[in-house]
Amino acid sequence: MNEMERTTILLTGAGAPGMPGILRCLKAANDKRLRLVGVDMNPFAACRAEFEAFYTVPAASQESFVEQLLDICEKESVALIIPCVTRELKKLAQCKLQFEQKGIKIAVMERERLDIVNDKGKLLTWMKENGLPVPDFYLVENWEQMERAAYAVGWPEKAFCAKAVQGNGSRAIRVIETAEALAKDFFERKPDGMVISYEDLKTILLARQPWPYTMMAMEFLPGTEYAVDILADRGEILASVCRKASLVVSSNQMQCIVEDHEQVQSLCAQVVKKLELSGNIGFDLKEDALGSPQVMEINPRFTGGIVACCAAGVNLPYLGIQYWLGEKVSCQLPQQRVRMIRRLEEIFLDENDKRIYI
Repeated sequence: MNEMERTTILLTGAGAPGMPGILRCLKAANDKRLRLVGVDMNPFAACRAEFEAFYTVPAASQESFVEQLLDICEKESVALIIPCVTRELKKLAQCKLQFEQKGIKIAVMERERLDIVNDKGKLLTWMKENGLPVPDFYLVENWEQMERAAYAVGWPEKAFCAKAVQGNGSRAIRVIETAEALAKDFFERKPDGMVISYEDLKTILLARQPWPYTMMAMEFLPGTEYAVDILADRGEILASVCRKASLVVSSNQMQCIVEDHEQVQSLCAQVVKKLELSGNIGFDLKEDALGSPQVMEINPRFTGGIVACCAAGVNLPYLGIQYWLGEKVSCQLPQQRVRMIRRLEEIFLDENDKRIYI
């Protein structure tokens, strides 16, 4: 009997916070064909031992990134690359044809659409121009513009957000709170590192000029936060799971619950349809003071909380692989009220990167 032919999938960002959950999803699919190869900038990436092969690669900003990745793909006979790092998406979209000519697919949308959804400023501007609800925001290039924009979105009566249009992984984003609110948080809440004072923001932004990215001042939405993970094909939604975020319990524990929300999911569907998006897409939304949901950003990749979808019966990472490989995608509705509790967990490896269990 011939040995089963295997399909090699390469995932970038082997050390990303969401990678343990992504790997759990793919293992849960129990598809023996899949062979997983991981790459990361960090040679000690947390999940390196979970892959059948692992390689260290340079940052996507380095000239050698594409060449090294292509060498790995040819060596490992990779059929599909799944980018799990936001900063790699633009570079991989640019060289998609180069890889496809070698028989290697890349799970990334077309450059024109990626250029919109991967830039928070362009996304919110596009939504506003298309009559879709967005938070009040202003794009700024220096501190004087930021200061004017802050007052325009309600400061100091209300908190506001300062964020980079191309930031990711909670980089270059902070909520600016009043001294009274900061004092309340200091005495009553465990810190999450996202809230700072107006004076701290000014010190930070004046210390580095010009800024590496365009920034925005955006009104702070005080309502419930939602995340929607979607698999789409040219504007048509194939699968969708909505999650309501719970409070961060501590610095190493958070919770969310799978829960349908008609307004939230309808808004996401409008964006997907109007932009004709494809692949795995993650929406972050929040309700305003009146309870109306508004899109804050889109992540055109597997999201950090996508494992909750799998627990609810919709294995979006595996469905995404089927989609990009051109296979039939069979979807079902998610089980409601599934709660995910995320906490830190230690893993132990020996000198040969073999897992030690205790």
